[in-house]
Amino acid sequence: MPDDPLLRLLLGAVVAAVLGWLLNQLPSLPQVPGRTFSVLRLAFELVILGVSLSWLANPPESSSEKTKALVEALGILCLVFFTIDASQLVNILRRNAGPSSEPDRGGTAGISPKQEYRILKILQEEVKKEVKGRLSGSLHNKVHLALCMKAQPKQVDSPLARGIKIGMQPHYPATPRTNVIEVFEHPEVAGKLLILGAPGAGKTTMLLDLAKQLLARNEEDFEQPIPVLLDLSSWQKDEQSIFDWVVAQLNLRHRVRADVGQRWLREQKLLPLLDGLDELASERQAKCVEAINAWLQSDERPGRVVVCSRLKEYESHEASLNLNGAICLLPLEQSQIKEYLLRVTGPELWQSIASDPALLDLAQTPLFLSIITLAHQEISLPEWHQLASSQERQRYLFDAYIRRMLERTIKSQEYTEHKKPTSEKTRYWLIWLAQRLKAGNQTEFLIEKMQPTWLQERSQKRAYQIGCVLIGGLVGVPIGVLIGVLRSGLMFGLKSGLTSGLTFGLMFGLMFVPGVGLGPRQMDEISVVETLSWSWKKAWSGLCRIPIPELRIGLLSGLLSGLLGSLLVDPKFGAMLVLMLALLFRLRLGLRGGLSGLEVERKATPNQGIRRSACNAVCGALIVGLMFSLIIGMVGGLISGLVVEPIVALRFMLTTGLVIGLIIGLLQYGGITCIQHFTLRLVLWQSGNIPWNYARFLNYATERLLLQRVGGSYRFTHDLLREHFAQMPERS
Repeated sequence: MPDDPLLRLLLGAVVAAVLGWLLNQLPSLPQVPGRTFSVLRLAFELVILGVSLSWLANPPESSSEKTKALVEALGILCLVFFTIDASQLVNILRRNAGPSSEPDRGGTAGISPKQEYRILKILQEEVKKEVKGRLSGSLHNKVHLALCMKAQPKQVDSPLARGIKIGMQPHYPATPRTNVIEVFEHPEVAGKLLILGAPGAGKTTMLLDLAKQLLARNEEDFEQPIPVLLDLSSWQKDEQSIFDWVVAQLNLRHRVRADVGQRWLREQKLLPLLDGLDELASERQAKCVEAINAWLQSDERPGRVVVCSRLKEYESHEASLNLNGAICLLPLEQSQIKEYLLRVTGPELWQSIASDPALLDLAQTPLFLSIITLAHQEISLPEWHQLASSQERQRYLFDAYIRRMLERTIKSQEYTEHKKPTSEKTRYWLIWLAQRLKAGNQTEFLIEKMQPTWLQERSQKRAYQIGCVLIGGLVGVPIGVLIGVLRSGLMFGLKSGLTSGLTFGLMFGLMFVPGVGLGPRQMDEISVVETLSWSWKKAWSGLCRIPIPELRIGLLSGLLSGLLGSLLVDPKFGAMLVLMLALLFRLRLGLRGGLSGLEVERKATPNQGIRRSACNAVCGALIVGLMFSLIIGMVGGLISGLVVEPIVALRFMLTTGLVIGLIIGLLQYGGITCIQHFTLRLVLWQSGNIPWNYARFLNYATERLLLQRVGGSYRFTHDLLREHFAQMPERS
């Protein structure tokens, strides 16, 4: 520590001024969750760092080497936390700094034509697998039914439709036996089509059939656009354009990078097939129609697009889509119903249906005809005749279908006969899942997409928060033991190394993870890290860039740490801290630019995202830990060797770099994701909301024809079935 009282007073004043400036910046930071917590953590860590450095500069004569090692570990820990928390504060500034001032260069930098072709082929195979899986699991396709249609040109607002309103007739074919692709490709429709129908009429099945035929043409001629299935129920922001929403959905569902998705849409390499307009809230449907029309009239308008909606909901608002053609699916004719039932069950069921007008009326809908066929053993005609309304009859049929699917004898690939869940548990778990999907306006479910917002009770949320801390502490122990053995064990013995390592690990878990697991932003979202790739070009760009938020925080951190080190230890030691922090910030910028995810990633198995995140966390920790250790150890050691003993400086820098690298790599590339996901699953399992092996149960529900599985995603066999489960009482 400097001996001159005047110099000590001057340095203290500067440190106080910088600390005051930091706290005064709090009101000017964006009003976002976590800003106060981040600034207070920085101040607290600086105080602890200062106390540790002061103690190490003049340790009591009675202090042992073990005590010195523990205090030194505490100082390193605070320095690590300060670096990471400063980076988090940078991220808060960057996320809320508004649109980037850099010009939009367009294009898809970094992707060659060969890479683009490969990514498009992956997307093509992914969509093909989705279409095949959903068609094979559709109740409509257990026995093929030819869906009938008729033209409804008045449902769309186009030049052709305006002509039809004064007496003209559409020239595009839409007879009961017409194939949908004939209508879609007719010159007067030109690939802009609206599909309407009653609930369960087969709109989604027709859309999937159209996608299947379009995929076949894309395989023959790769210049043809690839159809992509998207659900409009996820459009929840009025200010978000449909173009931006499609780009976001491509990234969410297929991992297509935003700039790549934008260019593909502009170049019409993709053909959006938009389902579920009617699943939006009634007041939002008209807004969505207006947003689609704005997209159709913009410079980014699609060449071809298809929209699906229920007829009644579409007609409930005045706005009409600016598409070229519209078709409406017709109820099944009695001859079709009779032919279907005679092929599947024989004459007895047909005779029962034909003699009951209410049952025959519902059988005209393909969905309910399939349900009646599969669950007719559970239908009691005396109970049926007591039902007064159509809604009661529909609920009765769904209940009969669920009972039949749960009680029928199957050879399960997931459970043995004595291990399978009871019908009551299966029903409850599906009710809970349907309610969560409905609350989140979702139709598709992936295990890795479960979020903390699914926790309904306050006790569950508190258990999740505490669980993140405790599990984070357990994760920190192996890192702490490794560092303790490397640092203290080699000098003071294995026992001392293990002691300091355990202390370091528990401090890591109980001090750092609460900032991540309990932060308001992290509480709301779990983001998976599925793939890692390295780009030297992007890494160099990250090292060379000097963004304003990083510059502000970097200069502040270096100045404050340097002044603190100069005040408490030595001016040369303060200069060493400035250089080391500057090197850390540069390395982190280069790492963030160079190590990133791939553009498209397949979801082949359930919970694939979490398993990949765990693997990437380990790989990221090893890569970043070694990188930071070597670079900081060599460069920082050489610089620090001018201030303190070279061996001590090298050991300090090597272990400090390894600690920072391991923690950044582990947490930034999937570690926090795994901690949050495991804790969330544990809380939900303990509450009885889900089984322990969720993928196994979901596969079992698929065997029971209650869910469909495509790769690693699940959905109910029909949206009406999902709605029925969501309305069922949890305990019956």
